[in-house]
Amino acid sequence: MEQLTSYFQALINHKPALTFSLVAVLLLLRFLILKWIRHDSAFVSDEQRKSMFYTKNLMALALFSTVIGLWWFEIQHFALSLAAIAVALVLASKELILCFSGSILRASSRAFTVGDWVEIDRFRGEVLEVNILSTSIQEINLAHNSYEYTGKTITVPNSAFLSLAVKNLNFMKRYVYHYFSITTPPLVNPFEFRQQLMDNLTEYCADFSDVAQRYNAVIERRAGVDLPGAEPHFRVLTTEEGDICIDIRVFCPTEQAQELEQKATEDYMAYYYGVLGKRSD
Repeated sequence: MEQLTSYFQALINHKPALTFSLVAVLLLLRFLILKWIRHDSAFVSDEQRKSMFYTKNLMALALFSTVIGLWWFEIQHFALSLAAIAVALVLASKELILCFSGSILRASSRAFTVGDWVEIDRFRGEVLEVNILSTSIQEINLAHNSYEYTGKTITVPNSAFLSLAVKNLNFMKRYVYHYFSITTPPLVNPFEFRQQLMDNLTEYCADFSDVAQRYNAVIERRAGVDLPGAEPHFRVLTTEEGDICIDIRVFCPTEQAQELEQKATEDYMAYYYGVLGKRSD
């Protein structure tokens, strides 16, 4: 009897052995209870399934509580040490953690991928490379609607995705809504040339008009919104100085946008100075 008592005393004082013994007892008890619930049934009924579910969860809770209760003192000290180490690591690597978090946000939201055209803050360009810390962009001059590469490579830390809006401009890689304006003094009536200018633009766009309409429809389906049509658009405004401003919109291949703008500007200027020349005669 004394030998058995000393054995239990030694087991209680030895936490790893005590933990192993209690876990083994609980697992054995779980196995026996589940076997008793099922009996020799070939199929498990709903009531049996519920009883087995509750048994598994209760035994899991018992296992967790047993381990935590036995090792609570050690866990407290370990948690305090771990917390101190974690705080030091966070302070030392704050920017790296933010970059990693931004990378996870980009991947989970599928905001863009390599090859897409994007706008991040004031930076616009084609995505060259994406890693867990940064994103490399080949800058494109969209500010003046030239759609040409500037030759500059921009590296944006992924932490920027946590605070800045990211615009995916990938549909502009093939076709673009190209907006441009022609401003002149109010010496002629631009509406007299409106139909002729629309006819000219329609002729210039004839080679790709069918493809443009299909691509426009694809973008509408993907975006789920009603976008402007693929037909050229003409609008006349006035500036604060009283000049005439003609706004034109064309949906065209990105590489032809500048050429179409120059042709439309040339046509209107020919009409404008032609009218002024007739008046002077």
